[in-house]
Amino acid sequence: MAKPPFFPFYYQDFLTGTRFFSNAQVGAYIRLLLDQWDLGILKQKHFCVRMNGISEEECNEIISKFEPVFIKNVEGFQNKRLEQTRKYVSKINKIRRESGRLGGLAKAKQTHSKLPSKPPSKKLANQGIQILNPNSNINTNSNINTSFLEKIKKEAQGVGVDKSSVEKKPKQKPLTLWPEGFELTEAMQAYAIKKGVHDPVDEFEAFKNWADQKQEMRRDWPATWRTRCDNYRQFSSNRKPSTEDYFG
Repeated sequence: MAKPPFFPFYYQDFLTGTRFFSNAQVGAYIRLLLDQWDLGILKQKHFCVRMNGISEEECNEIISKFEPVFIKNVEGFQNKRLEQTRKYVSKINKIRRESGRLGGLAKAKQTHSKLPSKPPSKKLANQGIQILNPNSNINTNSNINTSFLEKIKKEAQGVGVDKSSVEKKPKQKPLTLWPEGFELTEAMQAYAIKKGVHDPVDEFEAFKNWADQKQEMRRDWPATWRTRCDNYRQFSSNRKPSTEDYFG
């Protein structure tokens, strides 16, 4: 699977983790992170190239951000937090691909269901024309079934219609607390990501805690989740950002 061409850059956490770095250290550190994202694992030569011209003490500060690893018989170094971010981005991409696949299947099914059926017969078409335009001079079939026309007219006026056969509106769902077994599905995750939710799993957990604490009652909990995702961008700006050092 191709590596993602980007990774989330949490600037506040990065500023916190590199607060005491010099400009030269920051530049070297960013380039090492990019090398790791591209190659997966760093070797000693990468540190030598990126930190050329930096003092030994400054180099040690940067190296402390990376841990020794042994992957596929290759010894090297990795920034642990960056690898966690790689897994997170890969998971999101997988969900988006699956969401796109399911959306394509649904669209194809919908298109197929709209294919035109067998065209009406000429006789039936003529009857329809006469009903819509009784003053028309169109020479229609003289053998038009008059009882058929009368039936259509009566139905249009509501005469003789069996009201018991008319579909009744479905009753509203009852209000319920958080339903047992209501979990975050892939479709719900895909919808959340589409609406800009950075971590659907954490957001769903916060959603459940809110519902339990407030003893909220809803008729449609999946719809309530979608509404929460719709409003995520509006309210996320008021939330206090995390101070966790994502790359430190």
